[in-house]
Amino acid sequence: MKKFKILVKDLEKFILEERLLFASGEGKRLLVTLHAGPGVERYIVQKLAIKEEVRFTQKGKAVKYFNDL
Repeated sequence: MKKFKILVKDLEKFILEERLLFASGEGKRLLVTLHAGPGVERYIVQKLAIKEEVRFTQKGKAVKYFNDL
């Protein structure tokens, strides 16, 4: 059996692109990306009916926006 190898570029791509669903309800979703660092917009609120995304660097602002929808 061939030994399984991963590449650093594949891991980097995964970190930059992967989104995890944290919460959803009534036409909205709150997603969190794995990518982290100062000034990185890692909290994403999606409005599903109009296919719009709003990105946040601060989790508190993202949660407030999600709850206000």
